[in-house]
Amino acid sequence: MKNRHFMRLIAYTRVLLSVAMLSTYKSYADEVDKVRAFDFHVKRVIGIVFDGDSSSFVSGSVDGTVAWWKTSAAKPEKTVVFDDKIIGFSHVANARLLGVTTTKGVEVWNANDATQLSSKEIEASHAVFFGERNNLLIVLRSRGVKVLDWKTGEFTSEFEPVDLGNEFPGVYSTVTVSRDSKTAVLTYNNTLILYDLESGKQTQRIDSEVPFLRGYSNFRTQDHFCSSGYSPDGKKFAAANDSGYIRVWSTASWEALYTVDCGHSVHAIAFSPDSQTIAVAYRGLQVVNVATGKLVELVDAFDSREHYNSVAFSLSGENIAVGGSHGSIKVLTIKKR
Repeated sequence: MKNRHFMRLIAYTRVLLSVAMLSTYKSYADEVDKVRAFDFHVKRVIGIVFDGDSSSFVSGSVDGTVAWWKTSAAKPEKTVVFDDKIIGFSHVANARLLGVTTTKGVEVWNANDATQLSSKEIEASHAVFFGERNNLLIVLRSRGVKVLDWKTGEFTSEFEPVDLGNEFPGVYSTVTVSRDSKTAVLTYNNTLILYDLESGKQTQRIDSEVPFLRGYSNFRTQDHFCSSGYSPDGKKFAAANDSGYIRVWSTASWEALYTVDCGHSVHAIAFSPDSQTIAVAYRGLQVVNVATGKLVELVDAFDSREHYNSVAFSLSGENIAVGGSHGSIKVLTIKKR
């Protein structure tokens, strides 16, 4: 009983400290030109990608729908309804390719005209484009890793397995490929597994002692990375866990640079195109200064009842989009300086 009261006191104290810190942040409202709402999906938005410029984007939802939007219109230009639940999104902007992972397999679409290019039935948890040929790195729900040439439908290679033992019964939570397509980073719990994409061999394992948060009961929140990504300049890698901590590494040495405590659960992160900030999606939107590791700004223009599970910058950095747990999408246009 004493332990329960002690943990509850810690949780309350952390909330009070978070409120105090947020009151000192510079308001992000001065930087936002406009906020627009886009409604079509009825369940959680699994991913948002901007296609080519700041004027159009594509969104996908676990309700099995994909929508093509213009930021100037409140309704989608095109929509596709899948027979199965969508669990992942991947995108190549310059090749106009969109990879959609469902519970039945992986499909590749033309992101410009919404036409299907290929389909492969496979039990995948993640599919990410990489390399000059834009092959797909497929992570299986059985934890195997393969490379798929989606044009032929053939697997070209298979990575050596990683022995995770009984410590990890589930699937990898995030998969990210470096900008030069040389390294893949797979995460489980609070651990990074680095693969060399050419040889398919594991090169490094980084066990990250990122803290976890207890809530208002004795139930421990899930302690794993829920979102990760490379900075566009390739110099940094960031991963966020459900408990509200973001850790940033230098990719030159894979030394941890700092850990950011957001003071609440985090659902998704994304680097800005200039690599200077990290957008943090939760019930609203926060911004981390990459150079200092400080949580410097807070966007509070969203409905606090909604959890935002995905976030993306346009390639110009002019727009930031977030997708919510009930299907809503907000796009912020940043003022030009």
